[in-house]
Amino acid sequence: HFTTTCLPFASDRLISLSKSVRAVCACFPSKIHHFLSIAVSKFSINLIFTVMAFILVATEAGAMCCDIHKKYPYLIVIGQYDGNVCVYNLQVGTKEAVYVSQGVNGKHAEAVWEIKWGEDMHDGEINFYSLSSDGRVFNWVLMQNKLTLTTIITLYLDINPVSGPDGTSMKLKASGTCMVFHPTNKEIFQIGTEEGMIFKC
Repeated sequence: HFTTTCLPFASDRLISLSKSVRAVCACFPSKIHHFLSIAVSKFSINLIFTVMAFILVATEAGAMCCDIHKKYPYLIVIGQYDGNVCVYNLQVGTKEAVYVSQGVNGKHAEAVWEIKWGEDMHDGEINFYSLSSDGRVFNWVLMQNKLTLTTIITLYLDINPVSGPDGTSMKLKASGTCMVFHPTNKEIFQIGTEEGMIFKC
């Protein structure tokens, strides 16, 4: 298990990390200035987030990225090193995730490098997007008792196909590492890749 730590945060206080860990992600919700979410790493990652008090959460795999919902800041979504995603509800009072992706076909094939809450859907359903080095962007919807996913796009490199082990040709996927949504049109987003490419989607 990997541990997740939550520390109190104030403008006049610094949060110090051990030399053996490094921060890989940090985010503040826009409406709550004393709340901070940080993902930290020892290669496989642990997570830190704060909510006025110290909270420690254990995750099955390292946390690579996180995001705090702007409208519901007690909801934190985490992307993990093993390709899974999970959602924590800090109002529930438990350290267990309320939603966790499951199954080989219900998660990314590689590490999740970016995760972002989306705008609420027309019927009010809460959803988020995840980007992985497997070249895929997923949209996840929080249903009553499970996560459902839809593949939004698969990123391919703009090069000629290569021969696979069995002789068939394959298109190589781009390894997504970062994602940002358009400030006014949330249906448009850009993706940066490990190969140095930027996709507008």
